Amino acid sequence: MELAAIGDYWARWTPDAVAIRAGERKVTWAEQAARTDHLAAGLQARGIGAGDRIAILSDNSIEWCELVLAAFRCGAIIVPLNVRQAPDELSFAIRHSGAGIVANDVTYADRFTAIADRHPEVLRLSLDGRAPGEFTFADLAAETGPRTPVAVDQDTPAIIGYTSGTTGRPKGATLTHGNLLANFTQWQAAEGWRQDTVLLSCIPLSFTGGIVSNFLACHAAGGTLVLEPRFDAVRALELIQATRVTVMAVVPAMWEAMAAAPGFADADLSSITSAITGGAPCPPRLFTAYDSKGVLIRQTYALTEACASVVILPKTLAATRPEAAGLPSMHTEVRIVDEDDQDVPTGTTGQILVRGPQVMSGYWEDPDASARALAGGWLHTSDLGRLDGDGLLYVVDRQHDTFISGGLNVYPAEIERALTSLDGLEEVAAYGVPHDRWGETVAVTVWGKNLDADQVVAHCRSRLGDYKIPRYVTITDEPLPRSMSGKILRRELRRIFDADVAVRTSAT
Repeated sequence: MELAAIGDYWARWTPDAVAIRAGERKVTWAEQAARTDHLAAGLQARGIGAGDRIAILSDNSIEWCELVLAAFRCGAIIVPLNVRQAPDELSFAIRHSGAGIVANDVTYADRFTAIADRHPEVLRLSLDGRAPGEFTFADLAAETGPRTPVAVDQDTPAIIGYTSGTTGRPKGATLTHGNLLANFTQWQAAEGWRQDTVLLSCIPLSFTGGIVSNFLACHAAGGTLVLEPRFDAVRALELIQATRVTVMAVVPAMWEAMAAAPGFADADLSSITSAITGGAPCPPRLFTAYDSKGVLIRQTYALTEACASVVILPKTLAATRPEAAGLPSMHTEVRIVDEDDQDVPTGTTGQILVRGPQVMSGYWEDPDASARALAGGWLHTSDLGRLDGDGLLYVVDRQHDTFISGGLNVYPAEIERALTSLDGLEEVAAYGVPHDRWGETVAVTVWGKNLDADQVVAHCRSRLGDYKIPRYVTITDEPLPRSMSGKILRRELRRIFDADVAVRTSAT
């Protein structure tokens, strides 16, 4: 059950094949297996062993990936730190997880330095040799002593992935070796990833979709990971063509940025066989733009607590059901329930519950939250959705983003989806704001070209019920705020909402 042993397998079968490519650097499977063994021995020589936590605060890099594999070799647990978080937020994750090491690069060294005095017991590992640290990645890799084998099983924790904390303090989803192995099987079964897979990863590895669904899933398949430190639309188009990328999984905003980038019209994207997206509504123009290039973009639904794997839309249904999130992954069950956890009729909106081998063992050091989230043996996602007669899942919204206006449920994502077809619109977010009569009412913030409030309201009136029509429209000339995973931060827009700045519409 040792995850790092997967690398040993590929090192024997395809020793000279490229495991990771980052810029001009290429690392073969044989090189990676040998180095991660030395790294693991180096960690053990410094007292890091089974159950110890290693936090990583760094841009994407080969060192980032190899430290993860080395940690698995010695039974340690990886704690990815969100590079978008403030020092106080990082301090919480370090303290709560009990991390004994923080690995950083020069880009984020100051972020940890600002809180280092709060964690005097934590050792610093410099990944790039330029960040401050008690030792460096090169020091670990130079270890010549033997590595002591460590036995792990399917219940051994591998990753503690902290949630975004949109409903309070972040919680650490504990993903086990068994969870991750199940996730790899699901992606391979659904998408056929194998040794000739070339996956372009330009989302942060500190995001579950980055470390699990991109890096480790590609690693398990024996494919080549094309790793970028961050997303750049023009660079992504260049890499897709230069390295013949077959797989890319990013949020809709990233697919849109590539479609709007110079060179898209002439780009050869024919190598792509898996074009995956999720996390936000997909505008119709996105599907059209990539259809013209022979690329079939398909949606998925996932969350950290389920190793970023719940459902995916099969290629056979993508043309006729593009708005669906998909069918359950292998060995996965999905239910839609009411407030009493009772199944609702087909087509009815309710909370999405998930059961499968990829579902976390619980929240780290939080038995009460674990019991609530996994009540009855089902992961309670706090997301709202519905199932159709064919078992396809349609995601409606986050439960905590839903609000009640005049006694009626309003789903912001439904309003956003209706507006995605508005000409000139680039981004939109809907959210609830206080109203004297109705309790809350609809407000939207939009970014686009030549838009006004009347256009927004008229577009909604032709597609939505009257209680869903925006009463306030804020038009901005810059992109909307997003989380590390690329999701628009409605809570931030709600926080800065100003009724005196927004256009008050004729909606009731």
